Amino acid sequence: MAQTDRLYMGLVASTTPALVIGGLTNLSCPPGPQVIFPRSVGVDPEMAAVMASRPRMLMSSRHIATVLGSVGVSGLSITSNLIAYFQKQVAFGTRTTAAAESVQFADAYLLPRRISASQDSLATIDLEALALSADGTDPVTLSDSATMPGTGAVSELYTIGPVSINATKYDLETGELDFGIGEEVDASDGFAYPTQMWIGSRNAQFRFASKTAYALTNTGISGEELTAFSWYLRKLEANKVRIADATAEHIKFTCTGYVHIDDLSGDPSTKANTSVVVTPVAGVITISAASAIT
Repeated sequence: MAQTDRLYMGLVASTTPALVIGGLTNLSCPPGPQVIFPRSVGVDPEMAAVMASRPRMLMSSRHIATVLGSVGVSGLSITSNLIAYFQKQVAFGTRTTAAAESVQFADAYLLPRRISASQDSLATIDLEALALSADGTDPVTLSDSATMPGTGAVSELYTIGPVSINATKYDLETGELDFGIGEEVDASDGFAYPTQMWIGSRNAQFRFASKTAYALTNTGISGEELTAFSWYLRKLEANKVRIADATAEHIKFTCTGYVHIDDLSGDPSTKANTSVVVTPVAGVITISAASAIT
């Protein structure tokens, strides 16, 4: 068989509201059919049918400030055309924005799932989009002749930054924000595709791995009230090293709630590691994408 076209990851864009999510590290579009194979008079399936379908888009992006500016901590309603593009590899060449494979959701809800950062690595934000149907019919349009927008190249980069918890600073190896959104996606009237989505619960948590000594002593065995908290993602400077601390271009997270130590562990050949958990109360996480590091 002769070789056919090949595709590479592209970007995600929406029409309303206008948004381009570039700087991706991965992109996938699970169709999500829940196929049933009933049988009655024999041992083999006698029919196949789709009972329900939950199309999704999963992506990770380095463009954390751009994404957070749109999705925040509760997600973003896309009322017109959320499109994932996979760009075509040109035979004997590189790549083209023409003849892209596109997966288009007519309506969707875009949820933030997780921000991950670690020492000597780039920070990323994980997102999930859920396709919604206005009338219960198929909300997805597929094309193999789409034109991919000429944007989406890497334009902002971040890595882990410092944390301060109740006025104590911890040396961080890794940091993570799990947005903890528990969504409810509903279909009705016998339709296969969902027509509505709600946030049923939100249990956000920050988790940090630190080698700072005596962290357990700071919080106590059962933890303590969180009265002052700040965590930063440090911005990299294009073609240089880092944006200066005093320059207001870093990302800052603040909240109040509770802090406790989840684990203190070590072995004969490595330094002891402390797992620190910060839990916001009342769902209040303040995010600034233009902050100095103080």
